[in-house]
Amino acid sequence: MSLAFLLPGDPESRTGGYIYDKRIVEGLRALGRPVTLRRLGDGFPFPSRAEVVEATAVLRGLPDNALVVLDGLAFSVLPQQMAAEAARLRLVALIHHPLAFEQGLSPEQRQALEASERQALAAARRVIVTSPGTARDLFGYGVEVGRI
Repeated sequence: MSLAFLLPGDPESRTGGYIYDKRIVEGLRALGRPVTLRRLGDGFPFPSRAEVVEATAVLRGLPDNALVVLDGLAFSVLPQQMAAEAARLRLVALIHHPLAFEQGLSPEQRQALEASERQALAAARRVIVTSPGTARDLFGYGVEVGRI
């Protein structure tokens, strides 16, 4: 079974989220699980049109029934792509915290990110969260406990 891990930005960035994601990939590989790491564009969670087209092509290029883990920076802002691929791919969202909780957002950005994330998460078979607090936040987004 194929396992793809899709990361926006530079996976070598020394931020908590990228370090967390990298450890998951390393842990899976240490268990003998082959993982294909695919890098998406740098613009997420506000991708350019070209980055959305590229991410869509990456998803479409994955084999049927592939297990696909996407970092929330990308997963949450690609709701149409997630809905389109949900029947073909086993989509797993890795959510560090809801994007609408980011600092410095305008009310309009906050509202748009929350709506996008809610829609995208509806397509996820499973959701990995980094804390009980994030799990509680996502319950408010309609994610059932059985998918976390």
